[in-house]
Order: sequence, then C-alpha cells, then structure tokens
Amino acid sequence: MSYQIGPWIYSPDKCLLTDGNTEVELEPLLVRLLTVFIANPDKIVTRAELIAEAWQQAFVDDNAINRAISELRRQMAHPLSKSGIIKTHYRKGYSLAVPVKAVVQITDSNNQVSTDQQTPVAHSAKKSNGLAIAIGFILFAIACTLAYLITTQKQQETKDMVITRTAELTAATWLLGKETSPQVSPDKAYLAFYNVHKGQTKSFVKRLSDNASSQVSHLDYRVSVFSWQPKSEILLAELVNKERGECFYGTFSTEQFPAVRFERFIKACNKEAIGMAQMSRDGSLLYYIDKDAAEIGYEVRQFSIDSKRDKILLPSYEVTYGIRLFALSPDGQKILYRREEQGERLKFFTYDLKTHENILVLLPKRNDQLLTNLWATALL
Repeated sequence: MSYQIGPWIYSPDKCLLTDGNTEVELEPLLVRLLTVFIANPDKIVTRAELIAEAWQQAFVDDNAINRAISELRRQMAHPLSKSGIIKTHYRKGYSLAVPVKAVVQITDSNNQVSTDQQTPVAHSAKKSNGLAIAIGFILFAIACTLAYLITTQKQQETKDMVITRTAELTAATWLLGKETSPQVSPDKAYLAFYNVHKGQTKSFVKRLSDNASSQVSHLDYRVSVFSWQPKSEILLAELVNKERGECFYGTFSTEQFPAVRFERFIKACNKEAIGMAQMSRDGSLLYYIDKDAAEIGYEVRQFSIDSKRDKILLPSYEVTYGIRLFALSPDGQKILYRREEQGERLKFFTYDLKTHENILVLLPKRNDQLLTNLWATALL
C-alpha cells in the first residue's frame, strides 16, 4: 500500500517519495518519522511520542530531533506545497499540514489494474504500527544484549594475548616532492597516487610487479586520482582547470597499461567541496561529497550516470562539518563513513546500500586512519 501525502506518493516498501517526475529516497530515521505522522494524520505528535516511536529510546537530544525534522521537511519540500508538509505547533509538537490518503491498487478478474482507490488512513493502522514498533523494539533489545555478551566474551579471551608481527618497509615511489592519496587497485596489481612538487600536482599509476609507472593526464587539466572502481581496472579522478574555472569527475582505464587511457567525464564537481568520490561496482553510480543546501556541512550524494539524477544518500543534517570522509567496501555493498559535529566526538557508521540500514561501529582511538585501510584490515 502507498500513501498520498499532499503532492507526494509515498511507497513504504521502497522508502520512496515520488510526484511523477522526482524521486526522493528516505533514510531509515526519516522513514520512521514519516510512519509516525502517517499513523496520526489528524493529530499533533509530541516530541515524547516521536522519541518513543521513531527513536525508540528513553531520551533523545532536542538538537537531534530538530535536525531530523528539518531534514524531513527539506526532503519533502515541493513547489505545490508552499506552506510546507510538516507544521510546527509551538511547545506542543508537530503535525502534517496536508491530508493523507491510502492509495490501494485493485486488480480485476482480467488481471488489469483499475484506477487507484483512495481511502482515509484507518485508526487500525496506528494500532498495528504501534504493535510492530513494540515487537521490533523487543527484538532489537535482545539482539543488542546478545551482541554485548559475545563482544565481552571475545574481549576477555583476548585480553592477555600479545601478537608480535615483523614487517619490512620499503619505498613504493622515488619521485621528488610529496606523494599522497595512495590507492591500490582491487586486483592489487597497480598503485595510484598523486605527487605534489613545487606547486605542481601530477597523478601516476605504478605497476607493482615491475615498478613501471605512467602519468595520469588529460589535455590541460590537473588530474588528482581518487579511487578505483570495485572489481575493475577503472580509476576515478578529479580534473581541474583553474584558468577556465572547470572541475569534473572523470574516469581512466589501465587495461592497456603502460597506457592510462582517459575514458569520459562523468559530471561537474564543486571546487569548494572536499575531494572524495567513488564509483559503484557496476559503474552506474557515483558517490561523492558535496556541501549541503544550507552551505553548513557536507553530505554524501549519489549520482546516476545514465539518468543524470542526483540525490542525497547520507545527509549532513545541516550541522557544521557533517560527513567529510567515506569509503566504499571492497564488494561495493556498504559505505563506511565518519560523521563530524562541532563539539562532539567523531562517530563512524556503516550504511548498507541495499537495506539502507545505518549501524554505529566502534573503531580504534586513532581517527586519522584511512577508511579504505579499515575495510582492508577486516575491522568490520
């Protein structure tokens, strides 16, 4: 069943809002918030009710609630609803400012779908939703308890264990200047990096078997390598020409190494944003960091290369810093990212690209480790 919420049609099974032309995919927290509002279409929902049903916790910081409501408002903003979808009731709570109707598709005996039938959201939906949330909360508590017991047992078993490893360090490059952003290809055959010397930035690919190297270049652009496409020999890079004010994401191929061939421009990039981007495993999507709409923090966006559609994948919640570091897992199924907020400790999460589930993870105290290394060392 889908729901019509003002100008939007909401599909809970896909976590998707659509108006026929635009699609907006909601993250899990926003889905839970919207579910609460749908279950209470004609009621002011208090903050306490939001905390109990959406966060399922005893206490949630007011700033977290404000950020979540602000993000839901931003995702549901629509030209046909100038007054907004969600209304604030001072010192009372929030409510939907537009009507909600269930949209049911009815199939006749000839297996042809008839015109959608719209009925008001039933009161029973609220009860079943509350029961589902309660059951989910109990299962979540049981899972957390088991995870804690297993982790505690493993920590006890390894408490007195000392592991000694011997490593031999050798230089991988011999160029003058400073090398940075080392990226080993998925098949471990190549090393991509860029070199900064006397104010000039140049990118290189080195074959590890025989140390042969080639410069990554295209026309008069400054090329900075970013990452390898999972399970491929495609290299993603940023191409910049300051004189013309141009910045693009583009790809190079190492299939005919030592020739490193330029393939294509993908999209223009924001020169003021943090340079970090990765391709999906099948090469159809680009994940990159850009500033949010309020120009306050940074968010992870997803760009479809075929349809040219751009959407927010991991929002900043309009806080200072937001997400400034992320890495795609080697199998291309998850994203490990670091969320930063002024005055708060750094937090690391994994995001499942299929289930859209965010999980808080505990990483070593040193926060300057590359996330790609954290994936590679099997910490997750």
